[in-house]
Amino acid sequence: MCSNGDDSFFAQRLHLKYVLISNPERLMNLQDREQLTTFLQQLAQVQAGAKDEEAGNDCQHVCASTDAAYLVVQRAFLLDASLQVARAQIAQLKAQLTQ
Repeated sequence: MCSNGDDSFFAQRLHLKYVLISNPERLMNLQDREQLTTFLQQLAQVQAGAKDEEAGNDCQHVCASTDAAYLVVQRAFLLDASLQVARAQIAQLKAQLTQ
């Protein structure tokens, strides 16, 4: 892993995941709220394009009747945080190769 201060970067990227998944009773701080608001605004503006009608209907049905939408947002944040960590690790490894 990282040893030159990048641990704080990883901790920061995974912070919202922790807030949303591991400790749901904890209220979000301002940074968490801003990240969530930005994500939801971007999500609301995206056009899916061609989509499977049956899958779309199933998604609408599930999201309307359960906590699925909340859980999907949690998963998206977890996946984004994981992707950012992986990208940072790849960049660090590439930098090490060029040294």
